[in-house]
Amino acid sequence: MKQLLNNTGVKIFLSIILSIILGKEIVYSFISNMNGTDYILKQILAMQITIIILIITFGFIILKNINK
Repeated sequence: MKQLLNNTGVKIFLSIILSIILGKEIVYSFISNMNGTDYILKQILAMQITIIILIITFGFIILKNINK
């Protein structure tokens, strides 16, 4: 188990999962004030916005590392 947690890929995967869960809650708290939409639609919208933000963030990190 300790060897598994030392693996960089596993750390990145766990950080992505954690940031999706936490980010979705943060984004949902912003859009929960919108009127006229269902709870499930708001959750889906929050998930999509969070994933887009993560893709952009990790894209910048990868591009920064490639340019080194």
